[in-house]
Amino acid sequence: MSSMITVQVDITGIVQGVGFRPFLFNLAVTHGLKGWILNRGNAGVRMEIQGEKEDIEAFLKDIDHEKPAISRIDDVSVVKLEITRHYQDLKIKESEEGRGETIVLPADIATCNACLSEMMGHGTQEKSSRYFMYPFIACAHCGPRFTTVVDLPYDRRVTTMTQFPLCNDCLKEYRDKGDRRFHAQTFACPECGPHYWIEDAGGVTIGERSKAFSMASDKLTKGKIIAMKGIGGVHLVWDAMNEETTKIVRQRKKNRKTKPFAIMVRNISMAREYAHVSSFDESILKSHRRPIVILLKKLGTDLAHGIAPGLNSIGMMLPYMGSHHVLLEYITSAGLGPLVFTSGNTSGIPMAITIDDIKNQLGEIADYFLLHNRDIYQRCDDSVGKTCGNDFLLIRRSRGYVPEFLISPVNIGKDKVIIACGAELHSNAAILKRDKIFTTQYIGDVSNLETLEYLDQSINHFKKLLRIDDEEIATVCCDQHPSFLSTNYAKELGNELNVPLTPVYHHHSHSAALHIDNRLPVNQSMIYITLDGVGYGSDGNAWGGEIFAGTIDNLQRVAHLKYLKMPGGDLAVKYPARMLASILSEQMDPGMLESSFQRLGKISLPGKEAESNLVIKQLNENHRMPITSSMGRILDATSVALGACSRASYDGEPAIRLEGLAESARKTDEKLIDSYIQSFSLNNHGIIDFTRGIMHIVNDNLSGEKKASRAVHARAFLLAVGRFFAGIAINEAMERGIDKIGMSGGVFLNRYIFTELKRMVNNSRIKCLHHSTLPPGDGCIAPGQAIIGAMRFLQES
Repeated sequence: MSSMITVQVDITGIVQGVGFRPFLFNLAVTHGLKGWILNRGNAGVRMEIQGEKEDIEAFLKDIDHEKPAISRIDDVSVVKLEITRHYQDLKIKESEEGRGETIVLPADIATCNACLSEMMGHGTQEKSSRYFMYPFIACAHCGPRFTTVVDLPYDRRVTTMTQFPLCNDCLKEYRDKGDRRFHAQTFACPECGPHYWIEDAGGVTIGERSKAFSMASDKLTKGKIIAMKGIGGVHLVWDAMNEETTKIVRQRKKNRKTKPFAIMVRNISMAREYAHVSSFDESILKSHRRPIVILLKKLGTDLAHGIAPGLNSIGMMLPYMGSHHVLLEYITSAGLGPLVFTSGNTSGIPMAITIDDIKNQLGEIADYFLLHNRDIYQRCDDSVGKTCGNDFLLIRRSRGYVPEFLISPVNIGKDKVIIACGAELHSNAAILKRDKIFTTQYIGDVSNLETLEYLDQSINHFKKLLRIDDEEIATVCCDQHPSFLSTNYAKELGNELNVPLTPVYHHHSHSAALHIDNRLPVNQSMIYITLDGVGYGSDGNAWGGEIFAGTIDNLQRVAHLKYLKMPGGDLAVKYPARMLASILSEQMDPGMLESSFQRLGKISLPGKEAESNLVIKQLNENHRMPITSSMGRILDATSVALGACSRASYDGEPAIRLEGLAESARKTDEKLIDSYIQSFSLNNHGIIDFTRGIMHIVNDNLSGEKKASRAVHARAFLLAVGRFFAGIAINEAMERGIDKIGMSGGVFLNRYIFTELKRMVNNSRIKCLHHSTLPPGDGCIAPGQAIIGAMRFLQES
């Protein structure tokens, strides 16, 4: 007796743009099934399939086991239907617009090995391939996605590839059920697809298609700077071994005196020539996400010193689109090694994405322009991260990660949405829909109108992809700081939508974000350690060295760093010698302060002796000035005291150079660590004081000693900080019966503080939690805001 049945199957998750429908089609054919498969936009994929009961059960089991590696299945719903017709074949139906709760589109995906082999003529693929050296090669398993999509459902007609109709040969592959380009949406070939050309600074085209890359290679060997349009923006590219060109770029960019540049290497073998690459580092570098990974530089290489001045680390990435592979092929033949690949934008302004804007913005920086004629719909910066042991910490979550969603610990319910506008620095936005959080691509520092407009555009694009109506928005969240542009934007957006504004304290958002990364319910009690540069606190002061206890909706500040004066306010961030003077004033009488600061501080201030005298006068006379409990400012002052950095030419530079100094130490001095811990203190009011530890550095007159000694002190100080915070948090946890300690904030990008605190907590048999899918810095603020906004909305409802 036949056991023929018909079922409707709905699958949600990352099931568009990853070859999922072709995969389902071929798998269903293998099991002898008939019916149809339909792309339902952001509602996922639906199938109506018919066959023997045993065959359908085996098919459903194999979906999860054999799905494409870059796909993700979140839910499978199976409903048995009455048999009203007998299907004769299996078809993929034309896509329809869905109204689901999620975006089923993946991030932009690095060129797969099959395409790479085909493009480069490796293995069984010969140079006769239609795709040989074609820079826009792609298939159902790789290529651009997010940056090309205008709308959903994910079909070519609503991507920037719509202007390139498929030729007959490509149509055959598109329709061939056995081809990996079956129903791939963003592929093309040299006959029907986009192409590159190269222009000089005067706008004259000097090479097209393959000649564009040979010309680019020739110009790079001659020390020229090329602006290269890519998937989601533009890079400035030059020879990473050319010191003079690197110097010229810094001169032309004006505001980028010491901020490091990233480099692109051809493969892992080349990466190991210039940096220490562990097997874990390798797995991140070679992943389909292809982020920039911060690695420890090898000594004695021929990389230009000016790429990462004062640092012993280097940001490194592998090629992730066909044009990178083609360019690297040419420059390798020309005898060049790594190339600098840095975001091509004027400092503080979002990357240009149109050809006119690229030439206008970079006309005074680039010598040549390597351009293509495929539109970029959404700009998307490279993602950046670093490994700490076997943990990968994101610094910037963008290309390769966005728009993939994260699971929220709070379900806002049907037809309600939270919009969160983030912080001011290193920012993004977030949208919470039901139990899913979507972060926008990296926006940057929302400190000017251009970046604010970018924030607004990104939010609106996600609203469109998620099919969000204005009536669904329950509240707009922002940072509690009253002067942020993002806060003012949120107020205006809330007024426009006629919905309430939900301001959230900065470190409250950091704490909430830990629940997203660690899949914890919001009623879970924890000890939260939030360490960063600055965040507006509930007393109106700048916080940044905090320990909280409790639940997200009932946080108690149980300990924090001692408040220190910030002479000159924000000038104390740019010139950290001012913070060092503030710390010295806590431990010295006025006369001693003047002599000590004359020795350590005046060389670090642009106004020399006159400025240092003014700072000392303000401190000695107890002038009114901002105060802070920031760990970031402590690290800045320590960096000055140890001679690592005297001026912050980019955000976090003093702390980054301090970590670099620590990494150059040849040993870890346990006695010195203990002496630092003994100098630290915690009083009965929960006030943590590190100033005596910094005095320890000053008294030893380390700025005059050899570098190795300073390096040992830098490492000891950072490890002592990690241990001291861990000890306080462990005691608080034990007293309160709490079994989890979490850490958030940009300071936890410091390898020594992060690893030592984690080691100490885990050794105490308390679970140490940290970020893994969100950055510990301000890239996690918007998602944290969204969680708190949802909680408050549900409570008030």
